[in-house]
Amino acid sequence: MQVAHPLVAAAVVQHSSFERDPWRRLARTLVVMDRMVFGSPSVSARQARSLTRLHSTITGRSSEGATYSATQPDLLAWVWATLVDTALVAFESARGRLSQAERERYYEEQKLVARACGVPPSSCPSTICDFEVYLSRSIAEDLQVTAEAKAIASAVLRPPIREPFGIVATGPFHLLTIGLLPESLRDPYELSWSPAHEELLQVWLLGSRWANAVLPDHVRNMALSLLRPAMALAIDQRITSSG
Repeated sequence: MQVAHPLVAAAVVQHSSFERDPWRRLARTLVVMDRMVFGSPSVSARQARSLTRLHSTITGRSSEGATYSATQPDLLAWVWATLVDTALVAFESARGRLSQAERERYYEEQKLVARACGVPPSSCPSTICDFEVYLSRSIAEDLQVTAEAKAIASAVLRPPIREPFGIVATGPFHLLTIGLLPESLRDPYELSWSPAHEELLQVWLLGSRWANAVLPDHVRNMALSLLRPAMALAIDQRITSSG
């Protein structure tokens, strides 16, 4: 959904390593957000400054001739909004609907993340209801699936995984990625979806909600506990090796 914005897609294609080094790029993104959201105040502030410096270097022109900069408030707001929405959709699909009070608290906390990402306060919808209106309007009016967006989607949906693990891993990954995408974007991306796919997705999500209800917290969080230090080490080694 994020790269369905043509200027965001252009920036990713021209300034990202998503094709040649997708796993490290994913780890870098996760580590940046992890440090900014869950780090100490000093770590969070340092990561926010680093992200701002990075954004200031990302400028260019799309294939349609439109200029862009990663510091543009509207682009910053859109990228942030897709993270806010995706996390909420994924959580509620896998765990169950939050109460309205919980959703409002979540959104207020996400506005703090927006500021850390450089989104001006004036570009953040005031309430989660306003945010939902903004998101729906943006999807309807601002998005256009370009050739760049399709290239990114192809790379994301076909990550380099050795067989036979690739088939095992990408099946559920495709189901969730395509199934949770706004319906209006599936056709532009040329992604097939059928009633059988929808039924399988709902069975998968039902199983996830059941598992999350019965498994203790330490088991559910085990993967994150193992991945977090590994990702941080990979990024620190990359920074050290690059000077």
